Amino acid sequence: MRRAEVLGLGATSPLADAMLSARPALDLHHGDFWRTAWLFLIPHAWESDTGQVAPLIDFLHAVRHERVAVDTADSIVLREPPLPHFSLKGRTVRSVLRLMADWHRNLGLGIGGLTWERSRLRPIVLEVPHEDQSRPATFWELAELTNSAQLRAEGAALQHCVASYSYACWQGRSRIWSIRRRCNLSIRSVLTVEVDPRSRTVVQARGFRNRRASGRALNVLQTWAARENLRLAT
Repeated sequence: MRRAEVLGLGATSPLADAMLSARPALDLHHGDFWRTAWLFLIPHAWESDTGQVAPLIDFLHAVRHERVAVDTADSIVLREPPLPHFSLKGRTVRSVLRLMADWHRNLGLGIGGLTWERSRLRPIVLEVPHEDQSRPATFWELAELTNSAQLRAEGAALQHCVASYSYACWQGRSRIWSIRRRCNLSIRSVLTVEVDPRSRTVVQARGFRNRRASGRALNVLQTWAARENLRLAT
């Protein structure tokens, strides 16, 4: 239904694919707002990389519709969305992307932490020897993130919105993994991976500022997914 809607409004097939790769786009609630979002995105799609479309939809959903789970001294408390009346009227794609970037930088600051159990999926570490045998090898590791502090750190390192997935992870609807490059004492996050545990599908893989997976990190992800019998979403 959503694909038919956005195609009927003039979206190209690649743009429709980019829209539907964002989970909020598949939720048919808040239809009036999302219609304004499609009418905003479709004529301005040429202004931004389609790789930014899904993160932008995630941003709009988070600030307008997603309640925030806060771990207080007594219990988990759900707070209202930060900007429930956020509107795209009068805005440009560039201004919204700037707001999204600011939101990423500040995401999770001052919010209590949530913790969840590890999944049954196994981590992986792959060794890549250096061409010069006198130099140390590089290790690529894929580790599961199991609390909101780790998600905030991952989002800050790669400047994306993974910190907003804490509540979904706590509920068991999502699992987040980090692909890291380690050489000597240097460890750097390269790619954040979201797994849907119900369908055993890798639904997202995003690098710095939501760049798509590529190169060695993508190879690590493919190797791990094959070992764990996970499907890679298009």
